[in-house]
Formats: sequence, structure tokens, C-alpha cells
Amino acid sequence: MQKFITPLINVFKFHKKKIGVFTLSVLLFSLLLFHYNDLGDLVSAKVIEATNGSVSVQFEDMGISFFPFGVKLQNVYVNTPMVPELKTDSLAVSPTIWGAITGRPGIKIRLGGIFDGGIYASAQLERKEKSEILTVNADWNSLSLKSLLKLQNITLPIKGSIDGEAENVKVDLKFSQPPSGKVVLKSKVLEMPSTPIATIMGPIELPNLKFSEIAVSTSLKDRDLNIENAMIGTSKDDISANLTGRIGVQINAYPSGMNAQFNNYKLNLELRVKERVAKTGYLPLALGFLEKCKTGASAGTLVFRCVFEGAQFGTVPRISTF
Repeated sequence: MQKFITPLINVFKFHKKKIGVFTLSVLLFSLLLFHYNDLGDLVSAKVIEATNGSVSVQFEDMGISFFPFGVKLQNVYVNTPMVPELKTDSLAVSPTIWGAITGRPGIKIRLGGIFDGGIYASAQLERKEKSEILTVNADWNSLSLKSLLKLQNITLPIKGSIDGEAENVKVDLKFSQPPSGKVVLKSKVLEMPSTPIATIMGPIELPNLKFSEIAVSTSLKDRDLNIENAMIGTSKDDISANLTGRIGVQINAYPSGMNAQFNNYKLNLELRVKERVAKTGYLPLALGFLEKCKTGASAGTLVFRCVFEGAQFGTVPRISTF
């Protein structure tokens, strides 16, 4: 027996690097050549099971990425009763190494070709005695506004895209405390050709609207949505506005998902309309409701400074000036 064991020990002793390289190569090629597409039906079935049938996922190709390590999918379709079908050209999911070390599990997600743009997000879960806090950071670029509006079944011939970021958004999965965080939205050019829309007073014709820049900064804290600044258009545009204020938000959890209810609010609006367009389309009627907060005209531009207050969205607000 000794004469068989000794040569075997010598093989491992003097050729351990070669054996290690060979073993690593076998594992690597096994990962690369494995038919991950065969797992597609299993993944789809697990998603349906985990969401009680409310979400289904289909994809055409599945593989492994090494830098960073994770799973990548191609041509992904997501169906849920809450919104129309979502499609993304690519989806990459990878775990956070630091989260695994600290015991705070997290993932990083990259979506390509969604709403004609891209989204990158990271999420980390922290478990405490009476809460489970999910912290999300994300940024997105070139998302089509027209595609986003379709999520709410709103069809408008709008042209433009939106960039933005969500910073340190915290959501308690047990809802023992309200969510918080900051969201910033930006758009360089937004244009909507003249189009009719249906209202409770009948169809009205919207004029051609074009905004050369949009920048919105909001934060959510203590059940208040704070609009730190919302700039819509600039002085070069026919219509431009600045909006600040606060909106009370109550977020409730149901088996079918979350629901946000907007309560008491106070909004400060400074609206600027060029006199030459103030007499076109529906604008004379709309501006008539704001006559009490009209502060005059300057360089051919009508200026309105209005304060809107109310106990709940959907009711007629109190309008004053500032």
C-alpha cells in the first residue's frame, strides 16, 4: 500500500499548482458552458410562486457575468396587473460583496434598453428589532417620457426624455415608520405638439408646448413630500414656472401592493406666460382662474404668483397670492 500512497503524495506535492490550475479551469469552463437557458422555466415558475401569481417574468437568454459576478438576462418581459407589460433589452443582477461581509444583504441591478434608456440601482437590507429597512440608491438616463406615461395609460404625443437619481431612499418593509429619501429629475428638452384632451368640461385644445429645461428636486420625510424646487422651462420659453411647497403623503400597504394617498398641501407657484400666447387656445379660460394672483406684466410676459392650499388633493383649493 505504501508504494502506491507515496507516489500519489509526491504528485500533489510537486504538481499542486498544475492540479490547482486544472481544477479551476474545469470549474470555469463548467460555468461558461452550462446551459443556463434551461433554467429559464424554473426561474419564471419561482417568480410566479413568490408573488402569488401577480408577477410573471420571461426572458430569451441567461448567462453569468464575472465582473461584477452575477446573473445577466437578455430581452426580459415582466407582466403585472398594476402596469402594462415592461420590457428591457438586458438585466444584470449581482450581489454586493460588502453587504455579504457585514451581514447586510444587498444587490446591484442594471437595466439596459428600458423605456429607451437605462437604469442602475443598488439596494441593501438592514434588519433591526422591529423593522426591516431597505435602502435604495438609483440613477437613470434618457428615459422616454412618452413610454413612462403609458404606464398610467396616458397617451400624449410628447417628445423628450428624463434623467435623474434617487438618493438614500429608505423603506421599512414592515411599515413601522414612513419612507424617506430624495429624488431629482432633469430634462433638457420637452415638447408636446398641439393636441386635444378630454376634461370634465369637454375637450380642450392644448397649445404647442416646449420647455427648454426641467429640473425637479424633492425629498420625502415624516410623511411629507417636500418640493424643494421644481423649475419648468426658462425665460426663453412661452410658458415657464417655478414650484415649491409641501404635500402630505400617507402610504398604506395592501396584499396587492402599496398605495399613496395625498392629503393636506400648500404649493407656491410662480407662472410666467408670454402675452402673445396667453390669448390662444384654452389659456384665457385657464388663466382666468388665476386672475386673483396675477401680479402684472413685464417685458411682454404675464406673471402670476399663486399659493394653493387644501386639505386633500381632488378638492377645490384655496387660492391666494404671495
